[in-house]
Amino acid sequence: MVFLLTGSDCQFHIFREDSNSNSYQEINPEEYFPEFYKCTDIVTWIEIYYLNSKKERLTVFGTETGYVRLCRVCTKTNAIFLNHSTNFISYVSHVKIYPQNKIIRKPTFVKASKYQSDQANGNEEKLILNVIIANTSVPSVFFGDCLNCGMDNYKTLRRCDPVSVTSCIEVADIDFDGCDEIVLGNSRQELLLYKFNNNEEEWRIMETKNVVSPIFRIKYVDVTADGVKELVVFTMKGLYIFQHDAEYIQKKLEEKVHKLYSS
Repeated sequence: MVFLLTGSDCQFHIFREDSNSNSYQEINPEEYFPEFYKCTDIVTWIEIYYLNSKKERLTVFGTETGYVRLCRVCTKTNAIFLNHSTNFISYVSHVKIYPQNKIIRKPTFVKASKYQSDQANGNEEKLILNVIIANTSVPSVFFGDCLNCGMDNYKTLRRCDPVSVTSCIEVADIDFDGCDEIVLGNSRQELLLYKFNNNEEEWRIMETKNVVSPIFRIKYVDVTADGVKELVVFTMKGLYIFQHDAEYIQKKLEEKVHKLYSS
C-alpha cells in the first residue's frame, strides 16, 4: 500500500511504509508508475483501475491546464500498452473510471454450475471500462470502451447552462434498470442526471435537482445500512442525503424476485 500525492512542483510523489522504521519513505514514481513520465503541469486528479487480477491497470489523470493522459500499464513489467492524451484547455475537476458491465459475484454458499462458472470468466474477459472527464469551462466528456478505443469513442454531456462549472461526477444505477446513469454536480447548485438514449446514441439529461449552495462532491453509498444506497451530496453549506422512494424500491424488489422465480 502506498500514498500517491501530487504537488505544485508538477511532480508525483509516492510514499511507501517502512515497517522497520515505522515511517513512510518517498520512492521514485517512475520505477513503479511509468505512465507519470514528463508531466509539466500541476495534476488535479488521478484515477486508477486495476484489471486482469491486478496484472494491469488503467490510469487516467488530469491537470490544471486541461491536459489529460490515459494509459494501460502492465504491473509486472511496467510496459505501457496504451497511451492516449488530449487537452480540454481548462482545469480538470474530476476523472471517473467505471466498468460498463457489472460483475455480480454469486454468494459463496450457492454452488455454481460449470456453465455459470464459464459465463463468469467470460464476463471478466469482456471487461469494458468507460471514463468521464469533467472540467471547469467546456462540457464534460464520456469516453467509451477505453481499453479498446482509447479516447477515440467519445460523447459530450450537454449542459443546461453554458457558464456553470462542473465540479464532480458519480456513476450509479439510480432507476434500477440495470444500466448506469451519470450524475454531475456544478457551481449553479444543480444535480444533473444523465441517461443514455440508445435510439439517438447520446447522453441526455433525464432529471435536474437543485440545492442551496455549490456542490463539491457526490457519493452513492448505503449510509443507513438498509441495503439500499443513498445519494450523498457535499455542498459549501452542508450535506444532503437523497433517499429512494420506499414504495418504488418495494415494487422493483418484487419485480426482480418474480423474475428470479419464473426463470
